[in-house]
Amino acid sequence: MFTSLFKKKMILLFAVMMIVASISPSFANESSELEAPTNLYASVSTDLEYSKVVLNWDYSDLSNIDHFKVYSSVDPNAIKLHAAYPTTTEFIDPQGVYANTTRYYYVTAVDVNGNESEPSNIATFNAGDYTNIGYYIGWSKVDPNAGAYWVTQGFQADYVIMHYTKDGVQQNVKMSDIGGGSWMLPFSDIRELSDISFTWHYLGFQYDSE
Repeated sequence: MFTSLFKKKMILLFAVMMIVASISPSFANESSELEAPTNLYASVSTDLEYSKVVLNWDYSDLSNIDHFKVYSSVDPNAIKLHAAYPTTTEFIDPQGVYANTTRYYYVTAVDVNGNESEPSNIATFNAGDYTNIGYYIGWSKVDPNAGAYWVTQGFQADYVIMHYTKDGVQQNVKMSDIGGGSWMLPFSDIRELSDISFTWHYLGFQYDSE
């Protein structure tokens, strides 16, 4: 009886081992065979309203892909999940990048069974530091109250907007480009202006003076 019971236990154990052996490799192969996205590239959006970073990558076969995951951070050692998107090889990051800051990205693929691939290459984007501008007031030689505000830059912005308050009303006016990184806006009475600040757009990014 002992021998018979022992044989039954051995047979049962062998059957369980065979089931595990037949199932485990399929999961391992399914995950390991899922290719990672390649050629991840970050560029700036051509949208002139505000900065957005555009990610593009390559993937050879989307038929089994449920979605992609985008990971991002300004710290290369702490990149975390940023967004999950459908089966598309483009992602537009509406957060953009602050001036003089580098943002790091990588992408993974997730198949219909929930398996996630290894990360793609890491792509970076740096907005650059274009916050150093200067401005001065040029007074009219004819009218002591009249003059113009001049903005000078070491680069050529796409546009510059001057913000000011006149007669208690906030105004936002695009300045005239006079070339060489200089912008100008004339006024009949400069003394009426207050709360002066500027906004400029360069390389797809918007900057504001303090």
